[in-house]
Amino acid sequence: MKRNVKLSVLSVLLFSSVLTGCTSKSPATSPTPAVSDTATKSTGPVAIETSINGWGVKIPEDDFLKKTLDEKLGLNLKVSSGMNADDYKAQMNVRAASNSLPDLMYLEKVQYQEFAKNGLLLDLAPYLDKLKDVKSVLGEENFKKSVVNGKQFGFALKPNLFVEAYWIRKDWLDKLGLKQPTTPDELFNVAKAFTENDPDGNGKKDTYGITGDASTVFNGIFTLFGTVNSATAGGPNIPLPGGFYLRDGKLINSLYDPNTKQALAYIQKLIAANVVDPDATSAKPADATTKAYQGKAGIIYNNWTTLARVDTLAKIKAANPNAEWVLIENLKSPLGGQVGIVDAGAASQYVTLPATLAKSPEKLDAIFKLLSYTSKGEGSNLVQFGVKDRHFTQDGDKITLTDKATETSYSWIYQFVGRPEQQYLATKFPASADVIKKSVELPRISILNGFIDLPEGFQAADVRRYIEEEFLKFEYGKSSLDDYDKFIQTLEKTFKYTSLLDQANKQLKEKGILK
Repeated sequence: MKRNVKLSVLSVLLFSSVLTGCTSKSPATSPTPAVSDTATKSTGPVAIETSINGWGVKIPEDDFLKKTLDEKLGLNLKVSSGMNADDYKAQMNVRAASNSLPDLMYLEKVQYQEFAKNGLLLDLAPYLDKLKDVKSVLGEENFKKSVVNGKQFGFALKPNLFVEAYWIRKDWLDKLGLKQPTTPDELFNVAKAFTENDPDGNGKKDTYGITGDASTVFNGIFTLFGTVNSATAGGPNIPLPGGFYLRDGKLINSLYDPNTKQALAYIQKLIAANVVDPDATSAKPADATTKAYQGKAGIIYNNWTTLARVDTLAKIKAANPNAEWVLIENLKSPLGGQVGIVDAGAASQYVTLPATLAKSPEKLDAIFKLLSYTSKGEGSNLVQFGVKDRHFTQDGDKITLTDKATETSYSWIYQFVGRPEQQYLATKFPASADVIKKSVELPRISILNGFIDLPEGFQAADVRRYIEEEFLKFEYGKSSLDDYDKFIQTLEKTFKYTSLLDQANKQLKEKGILK
């Protein structure tokens, strides 16, 4: 841990110096040369380094994907990966400071914008004709999301699927003679029965209606009431405290939405009735999952990978042979009745190239060919599923994995243009295809957080922490909802929250989303 702290400090110092230097050079005024077809060609393969946060992935020594791509495209690929998110950001800062950024890199939003604003990234506008295949797969919107100060410094990969929803123990419903809840009142009554009526039949009062983890346990309650959880909207990579969405053509911030107070009042009711696992508001995701597997609660806000994938089903059945978790599909309320969110402006990562490549036309050509090849058809199948007739077979559009498909577990680091997520998951996990489809199709509030940047000097982490703390007080009855307006006043005066509201209005109008 000490090593990581030292690295992060060094990264900040080095990166601060390089940003200062870059800012003084005003690089945006320098035109980017187009790729030259007459440039001198090397006789050997073109060396390209790509860098991605690999989350500890191990690339096998016999890397068939590198070998195939190298042979197919005349490359010598090197993939830098294998670190966690914080170390990856720190390493990118260090490499920026030493002017040695990778040839093709994947950044989260804030770092991407910092690099772009300080002249470290290549403006891709002159090369868009080389990215036609990429744009046809990702869509115009994912190029628009990546514009910084009017310049196209990269493109956004599509976000992961939004599939979270409330799940429920169907076997407990059957045992107690209950039906799936469809309204807030019915949800409360089912949670109360799961807590008080011994659904597991062990003669003990040792179950709760609802469990979960600190960041998600009540997310579905807020969307049920037509708003979003202001403390967690957008997730860690889009750190806007509060959700932004349109209602009747007007921009709404969740903290100012009257529905938020009604959601908080309902959560108060659940907690006061003792139907919520008391550990839920401080639990980590793994702790909540363990409780669900052990049969300690009958309702949880989660996703199919935790409750319906073949390997997780085996864990559930090992602990509770009769357990049957199913989606709650028809929860509705007069105030909205959504099951979760989908962020229209979200991106999983931003793909970009360093500005120094303007002087390397041969390498640029090679990178554009790599992106094009892996964006569709044969190349896309290769980086998703492996080698045809070894790792998968194909009959028309239908792809079936073979028993050697496990050899491709690391292939996602070569998915340079992302992948068609739902189709990919249905192929990888055919037994879960139906529940994946149902999860994707459930109604969700469309938020706009991903389109909005933090205002200069806005301390998002502090604001978010304050909202979390105050929401817990409201939920547990330690603060009266009559004091909600005082909470908003503190946000505005102490935490300058109105600057975020102004920024949202300004940027959404500039993007044509808000009239």
